[in-house]
Amino acid sequence: MAYSSYKQKRVKVGIPISQNRVWVQSFKKGDQVMMPPGCTVMQEPERLPDEIFQRYEYMPTNFKKLPFAFSVPDHLKEEDIQKSLHPKEEEIQKILHFSLKQQKEEDVAYCSGFVCTVIKACLNSIDVLCHLEMGYRKIEKDYSPHVWLKIDNIVVDNAYEKYTTKHQIRYLEETTPKSYQQNTFSYPKKDKMPTDKDDFAMICHKKGLEIFLNEPDKGLALGLNQEPLYLYYFAMVRFMLDSFGVNVRCIDPLVRHYCWGCHSFPAHSRELLTDILPENYVEVKTPGKFKHCNQCMVSNYCSESCQEKDWEEQHRFLCVSRVAGPASDY
Repeated sequence: MAYSSYKQKRVKVGIPISQNRVWVQSFKKGDQVMMPPGCTVMQEPERLPDEIFQRYEYMPTNFKKLPFAFSVPDHLKEEDIQKSLHPKEEEIQKILHFSLKQQKEEDVAYCSGFVCTVIKACLNSIDVLCHLEMGYRKIEKDYSPHVWLKIDNIVVDNAYEKYTTKHQIRYLEETTPKSYQQNTFSYPKKDKMPTDKDDFAMICHKKGLEIFLNEPDKGLALGLNQEPLYLYYFAMVRFMLDSFGVNVRCIDPLVRHYCWGCHSFPAHSRELLTDILPENYVEVKTPGKFKHCNQCMVSNYCSESCQEKDWEEQHRFLCVSRVAGPASDY
């Protein structure tokens, strides 16, 4: 989760030390800090002890076991079931492997919602059925909000995390699927929203994951405002075209035209959007394009009342300005 309370000067990546503590080297006012949601910044000591730092390394991308790769679960191996996991197992593995490499290359980390939505569209384009699940991922005593894929009822987690330990990877490989617990997120009442930055960041992170299950087009459109996610997205689209000869359509183009508050369209939309309009669309009297959010420049609104409604319910937790720093699920 990227914290940007101050104007961005440099980008620092937080290294988790314990469940809710993160160390950031030479953290100063003005730095943008990228770290797992729900953690607080540990500013001292200035230099992390070597015995702690050596436990962390860049996450590898050449996995061959669940949940990071699509492979035969251990309980099936124990039963000596000699059969292919899926008729397109090789293609699935190729897509997952390229996705992890591309996330590492483009500095896309902790973006399970965006990544899994793109992977789902890529797999669907080669006739592989899968769906997203949302809930909590458990690593020992730590529960973190997460989104993952289900392919043939098998959990696949393709989200890259920049810093991790061999122990954490081994734990997930040995405990999947029990480590992934499907659940809905709970939030405080509107009049009791937290004022603490870390608590509010956790709400934003949950909302950022939730939108990919409920309204994935909006989630992808907002995510493309971040340069790393933009580069990752189009790298995946190009990879699918070059490797499998298919065109992947992740985002419904209508998301750039309808009101995000009431889903209505501008007047005379039939003349402009003939080929893509749904049959039972609703028009409002506003001619031309709707006005958009001044910060993200993505969400559209037919009126101030629709904007205020969407802002209170959802958009204030997700609005992301166009940035070139590290990506996050809001």
